[in-house]
Amino acid sequence: MANDTNAQTIAQGSFDTQRDHAVRGGILEGAIASYESVATTFAVDMISDHSVRQQYIAHIKEISEQVRREVASGNMTVKEGAEYCSQLRDKLFVEYRRYTSALGVAIAEKLKLRTRGFDFYLNKYAQSQFRRDFIDLTAEQRHAVYFKVLSKAGDGNTDVTATVRRLQIIAKAAILGTVVLAINKILNAKDKIREAARQGSIIAGGMLGGAAAGMTVSFICGPAEPVCALALVLIGSNLGGIAAEGFNDVYQDELDAFRCWLSQ
Repeated sequence: MANDTNAQTIAQGSFDTQRDHAVRGGILEGAIASYESVATTFAVDMISDHSVRQQYIAHIKEISEQVRREVASGNMTVKEGAEYCSQLRDKLFVEYRRYTSALGVAIAEKLKLRTRGFDFYLNKYAQSQFRRDFIDLTAEQRHAVYFKVLSKAGDGNTDVTATVRRLQIIAKAAILGTVVLAINKILNAKDKIREAARQGSIIAGGMLGGAAAGMTVSFICGPAEPVCALALVLIGSNLGGIAAEGFNDVYQDELDAFRCWLSQ
């Protein structure tokens, strides 16, 4: 039965009636906290991966241009330049994974399984330019194919770059959503300082939990398993946020008790 005077719902039934029953928002609060911890971890990783990807592309482009200048000056042949760029690009691919998130590394490993050797690209460009296999080309035609491989060595994988850029946009939206939720919770809280500490604990705990989970990806998921890596990092972020929130609540309760003891 609705009480029109105070716009509250009176519970009717076989239990204690004619009193207000507060409905706790524990499920909603948990969902919000989970979103904040997971979204922040995902966002930070994706933005970082985009930055690493841009550095990688700039690096391979710089090397490609340097090698082309060496070829033009006669310090190396176009074949040597093409082979050098191909080998060095593979080494840089491995090196830059050290600065990539666990999910990014898993995706990179999966892409590496689909990569082809140097001879594949020789035949690919030979077919596209001359409609023949590389082995059947003349010396002049082979020179043109080597130069094509050398030129392409400075280009990043456009599909990967576009995917990373899209993820960065999603990551920025996730951070914005987290900030809006956190600010809203703080502004609507009775104890704003305590709520600010709680929100900070959730976000920091989520990031630490995600980072810790990321360190175990290679052991639990193995290489080239991005779905497993994503699930593991998200679970770690969620658990980290929950643990940090619980620790913060205990700390705040103990702090309140200590203050009450001091005031006596």
